[in-house]
Amino acid sequence: MNVFQQIAENRIREAMEEGLFANIPGKGQPFRFEDDSMVPEDLRQCHKILKNAHCLPAELELRKDIFNIRQMLESAVDEETRTALRRKLNSTMLALDTRRTR
Repeated sequence: MNVFQQIAENRIREAMEEGLFANIPGKGQPFRFEDDSMVPEDLRQCHKILKNAHCLPAELELRKDIFNIRQMLESAVDEETRTALRRKLNSTMLALDTRRTR
């Protein structure tokens, strides 16, 4: 082990002893490697920035909206709300279908 690796190991060990890693999100779960091999090399950085900003492509946003509207529709009680949600669902599904046919 070279000097730099030894220094890094010592600092990690010290941080563990101080409890700095105690509340890390995902602790105890396997690390999920992101496979971006199917993304063209010139677009990988752009995709990573958008993903870190929690931005979805338009089609996925629409699919997410459809899912949420369906959930609200299932729990809606009065007929007026259900009618409004059905209209919103239909227009969102139409927008998704229009996007797919382009």
